[in-house]
Amino acid sequence: MYIQDDALLELESLYGRPVEMTWRQEITPPEMQMLKASQKNGRSHDFTFFISDGNDRVAVIRKHQHQPGVYRAPSGGADPEENLVEAILREAWEETGLKITIDRYLLRLKVIFYCNEISVPWTSHIITAKPDTLMLSPVDRTEIKEAKWVTWEELQGPIRASLQNSNLGLLQYRVNLTDAVATLLTVKDS
Repeated sequence: MYIQDDALLELESLYGRPVEMTWRQEITPPEMQMLKASQKNGRSHDFTFFISDGNDRVAVIRKHQHQPGVYRAPSGGADPEENLVEAILREAWEETGLKITIDRYLLRLKVIFYCNEISVPWTSHIITAKPDTLMLSPVDRTEIKEAKWVTWEELQGPIRASLQNSNLGLLQYRVNLTDAVATLLTVKDS
């Protein structure tokens, strides 16, 4: 993992110490191949963004390979030696076209993805944020097919069902991650 502990401590000092969870998630052989391909330069992380418009809606994205109805929170990785705050702002911009203001570092999710005898450790850093505008327009059109605003009810209802019906481990991981975030936001905001 090329994210250094001091960089994470700086992120925590700015946006709070996250809740930490540890999971295991089975994935399919093609998903493992895709995950391994994403590990250039030793990458073993993502930053996932829950960008809220303040009216119970969050920004979601759909990638080209996703089936219709399959949306999830945007995410991306820091480049080696890149400042983490700058990486978060860059990735949010690339995936949604939004300039964001980070609210908090909500969750650090350490997961072991496994398939047969192969396992890959991964960490998802979950960030909550607010947008500067409501106009979604992904910049990285090679990766992102669409971005839109959805309510939490949609995210936890029909979108959740579409992710679960995909029978893909990485999308089930996104369901579980979103469920954890929804629970944490309910607890922290009450």
